[in-house]
Amino acid sequence: MITNVIQKGSNIYIYNERGVVQAQIGLGMGKRSGLKGFTAHSVSVQQGDTIWNYDENGSLYGHGVYVGDGGLSSSNFSSNSSSEDGGIWLRLIGFIGIIAVLYFLF
Repeated sequence: MITNVIQKGSNIYIYNERGVVQAQIGLGMGKRSGLKGFTAHSVSVQQGDTIWNYDENGSLYGHGVYVGDGGLSSSNFSSNSSSEDGGIWLRLIGFIGIIAVLYFLF
């Protein structure tokens, strides 16, 4: 179980209930990279334009959520669309994805 998460420089440290570092996540040096939040079972980290979820052992799980150019879409979909209708669907899918991320955060 995760009891605390601390970012020090370009590293994120996950602490267990005994106050011992259970895992470490390395980050890129981009200005948009960093810790976004955590629950007892997951940690959300932004790396560049994507938010990723990690478990209490520092293992990546699920799909990243692209948060780049103001729009939201799951990282396994292209953010470019050939039609406006396709863009609306991608934004809707992205909105559902961010709700899923928030569900895991809270």
